[in-house]
Order: sequence, then C-alpha cells, then structure tokens
Amino acid sequence: MAKSIIWTLPSRLIHWMLAAAIVISWLLGEQDEFINFHAAFGAMAGTLIIFRIIWGFIGPKYSKFKDFPLCFTNIIKYLRNPKEQHLKYAGHNPLASWVMSGILVIGLLTVATGFAAYSAQGNGPFASILPDAEAKEIKETHELFITILIPLILLHLLGLLSDFLRFRSVGTVWSMFTGTKNIEAEPARLNFLQKVIISAGLLSSIIIFYIVLNSPVKQDGNKEDAEHHNIEMIDHSRD
Repeated sequence: MAKSIIWTLPSRLIHWMLAAAIVISWLLGEQDEFINFHAAFGAMAGTLIIFRIIWGFIGPKYSKFKDFPLCFTNIIKYLRNPKEQHLKYAGHNPLASWVMSGILVIGLLTVATGFAAYSAQGNGPFASILPDAEAKEIKETHELFITILIPLILLHLLGLLSDFLRFRSVGTVWSMFTGTKNIEAEPARLNFLQKVIISAGLLSSIIIFYIVLNSPVKQDGNKEDAEHHNIEMIDHSRD
C-alpha cells in the first residue's frame, strides 16, 4: 500500500504542543493558586495559534489554508457520499477544515480575552496596559469563548473517532504521530525558510511561556472582595 508524507514534523509539533497547552490551561483555570500557570500555558497556546495561522499561508502543502476545502458544495458532496469523497482529501476533509478554522479563530479570541482579563487584574508582564478596564466583564467574555471552543474541540475528536472507525486503513489518526497516510498523494515538503520560521515560532512559544510564568501575580481581586465582605459581616454581627 502506498504511503505519503502529509504532515511534516513542524506541523505535528504545533498540533501537539497546542493541544497540550489548551488542555493544561483549561484544567488549571479554576485553581487560583495556579493562575500563573494557567496564564502561561494560555499565552503559549496563543503564540502557537498565531504561528499556525502564519503557517497556513507560508507552510507546506496540506497545512496551507488554500488546501482547506471550505466551499459548502464540498461539504454537501462529502456528507452525501463520505466513503467515495474521503480519499479525495489527503489533508483536511471539508468538515475538518471548518472545525479546524473555528478552533484557530475562537482559540485566538479565547487567549486574547483571557490575557486581557489577566492584565486588567494587575497580573503578568503587561499589567499596566489595561489599568482601568473592567476585568470582570472581560473575564466573562473569555469564559464565553471557552464555552464555544470546547464543543469545537469535541467535534474535532469526534471526527477523528469517526475517521478511525470508518476509514482506519487510511491511517488519519496515526498520521499525526508518524506524518504519513496510507494513500497515494503529493508529499508535503519543507524548504529552508519554512524551517527557520517555524523553529522561531516554537521557540517563541516557550519563551513567552517562561516570561508569563515568572511575571508578578496579584492576589485575586474576588478573593479580596470576599474577605472584605466577611470582615464587614463579622463587624456588623458584633454590633
């Protein structure tokens, strides 16, 4: 059976580093003692998304956005006859293209609003950028984007599961580990400039993570308000 390189090593590294950063940041999001780790992994995710978007314009075949079959006609054809249509797409199929585009857009908005709220609370390397902003409102917007992002990620996983069960011989799931699919297609290749740019992107995400992680963190404002409220209640009870 023919094998073709579809996902280059940089594409796979971005994919798995981004997945890890999003999951870890989400898991630590409700724990105040790990707020700096939550922000650091979120900043790493944002940096990776930015470079993934850049990669969508200058990266190798199958990673470029122009290779995404986003036309609604393609979606209709795929839904009508997925078995026949599946092998036409060495990279993302029409449904996966829309889900991945949504994850990138909503993911970037999630990181932007989260970092804005974090800075507005007086935390992180850019704490002074939004000194007068309403952190609570920004945080609510951040949480709204999270509620949109999670279903998109679940759709991505559901698509992978469906692909694994229905088209296992193609090896789509394993291709994100090995880079190859069991199909005959034009192989993805990297040039020198692409290697330099993506190396800078991966290194930048690690540097941003370190900077945010080691930036000053103020005590959570909500905690302070709650403590102040409790003190007032105690004083009133004594009166």
